[in-house]
This record gives sequence, structure tokens and C-alpha cells, in this order.
Amino acid sequence: MNDDDLIATVRRAAGAVPASAPDLGSVQRRHRRRRSRHAVATGAAVLALLAGASAVAARLTPSTAPAPAASAPSGAPSPTSTDAAAPPVQIHRHGDSVFTDEAGKELGFRLPHGLVTLSGTRISAVDKPSAVDGVRQWLPLPGGGYILLGSKDLAPGTQRTDGVNVTDLEVRLVTLAADGHVTMSRNVRIQGKDVALAGVGEIGGAAVAYLARTHGGMVAHNLATGAETRLTALDAAVADPANTYSVQHGVLLSASSGTCQLRAWDLRGRALWTRPGQPATGDRCAYADEAAVSPDGRRLAFPIVSYPDRDRAVTRLAIVDLAHGTVRTADISQVTAVGSMIVGAGILGLAWSGDVIHVAWPALPRPADRVYELSEVLSTTDIPST
Repeated sequence: MNDDDLIATVRRAAGAVPASAPDLGSVQRRHRRRRSRHAVATGAAVLALLAGASAVAARLTPSTAPAPAASAPSGAPSPTSTDAAAPPVQIHRHGDSVFTDEAGKELGFRLPHGLVTLSGTRISAVDKPSAVDGVRQWLPLPGGGYILLGSKDLAPGTQRTDGVNVTDLEVRLVTLAADGHVTMSRNVRIQGKDVALAGVGEIGGAAVAYLARTHGGMVAHNLATGAETRLTALDAAVADPANTYSVQHGVLLSASSGTCQLRAWDLRGRALWTRPGQPATGDRCAYADEAAVSPDGRRLAFPIVSYPDRDRAVTRLAIVDLAHGTVRTADISQVTAVGSMIVGAGILGLAWSGDVIHVAWPALPRPADRVYELSEVLSTTDIPST
């Protein structure tokens, strides 16, 4: 029984639960909205599929690059190949960027199945482990490997009517080695409450995962022992369960899909910076899971996708000095519509390496005339942060 089956079996029982309590259906719908909201907001979903498949490794060469590609605006950095030793770029978005035009023809590009990263010019994908039925969030681990949060139905095919307290359902925190084999799997579900993976870090020499718990605040989950410590200083910052959260290098990011507000705090609960809600008309909201904090915790980078008119999308990278609140932007790409569709706007992922930001973005031929593999359209740009 998958998540959608569970929703159907508990809907009647969930109706008897007080409105303040999240039923299983609302929890699962929230995760589906989070997986697909980029596609709704931008008309171009470019996040990685999290279904199982064989591991993939493809070396990009000049012969695989499409021509002509999506244009970079005047003054934009030229695409460059990143150093293979640089931190991996997480290709972290949900779903393919494939659309059907008015004539019924599919256009866009597909991503490899699995947990997809980019190291230098090498695309790698690792299978979703059998320890979970589906992946909610995942991250590369600093020393190599991966961590993910996913659900596991322990009684597939069983009809159940126990509402938000549904039994035989686990939400597992799983770590994987670089080759994809499971090194740790632990149930972190609390019945009747939702949980999201916000980040990884180290406290007192112990590796921890940061988990955002509905009505339970942000907790540091010790990966070795399973013990959890609630970061009470962040209670006010993580009070809205509809927001997305990310903890990176001592900085908490919170993003609202309702107001488009993006905020940053340190882990003592001190506000560092706020992007006002409702940015310029035509800009889409930024989300916490697509922003990146520099290793020193002093700078923040996130994409801005603007639609100056119905036939054009412009992607830029915003770089914020968190100490002074100054913001500068760098142009990444400009995409024109194919018929009535804008395909290939936005970025695929970004990562810091010292003072340089590695940005991966799709560069489709213009006009696009088919569905391409990621290796055919991937472009990388290195942007200095100063």
C-alpha cells in the first residue's frame, strides 16, 4: 500500500480528528505539494525523481552539449567546467521538466532516477533504497554518502481506519554510503505529527540530523544514538508547519510559499536577514531547500526566476552578505517560450566552494524539439561571491 492508498483508507477516520491535528491525508498532501510546487509556480519542474533505478554515471563531453543552447544574458558568466574535487551539487528538484505542447508533442528534459548529484562534470545517481517506499527529503553527506527521510508501509495491502494515528507506518531516517548501501535506518515518526529533514551538521563532535517536527520544533537528532535535543531558541522561527526549512553551516533558513518571504537565523534564534514577502511582480518564490549557505555561514545564495513577460523567463542568482544585508545578483540564463510554454527556466542546484558558487542549470536548444537527457542539456557556471 503506497501513500495514496493510505490516504484513501483513513480519510473517513481522519474526519473525526480535531481540526488542529494534522491528519495523514493532509500530511501526505503537504509532501506532494512540496514535491510539485516548483512546477506549479514556474511552469518548469526540474527537480530530481526519487524513484528506484540503476545507478547512473555519465561523463559530459563537448559532443553532448546542445547547440544552440539557452542564451546567457549579456554580462553573465560564461559556463565553465567545475573542478571534480569541489563539493557535489545536489540536483535536488522534484520531477522531470517535460511538457506537452499544443500539438501533443513532448518537450523538455529528463533526469536520471535516484539521488542525483553533480561532481565536476560527472552526473551520478544512486538508487532509492528498499528501506523506504518513497523519499521525502535527502542530502549529500559532507564526508560522502547520503542521508534521506522516507516513509515505509509495514502492512502493504491492509485496509486501515485509524486516522492520524495510523499503525504500521514508519518514517525512516536513512544514511547511505557513497555506493548506495544502507548504513543506518531508524524510525523517527511520532504518531499524529509530521517531520521533515532540514539539514545535517555536528554538535559537540557528534554528527546530527536537523529534523523539523510539527508542534515539536527543530531538533538535533544524534545519528549514532538516536537521542534528540530540541533547539528551543528556534521555536518561534519554525512555528509555521507550512514553511520549508533548511539548516546549513549554523544558519536556519525559512521560506514561506504563501508570502514568498525568505528568512535567515543563527541557531541561537537571532534574526540575520529577511527577504520581504511578495517580491517584484513576476518573480516566483524562493524555497529553503534550493538556497545554499557558504561554509563560513556568512553568505547566502538562492535563485530568482523572473517572468518579465509571458514569453520570457530570466534566471539570476542572488548573493546575500548576511552580516551587512547587502544583496547582489548575477545573471544565469534567459529562456524564451516554445509556443505557449517556457521550458528550462531556473537552476538545477548550487554549491559553494570557497568564495565560488557552482551553479548547474539546463541549457536546452532553441527551439527545443524533443525530450533530452540531462547529460545533453546540463550547463555549469562558476560565480564569484564577491
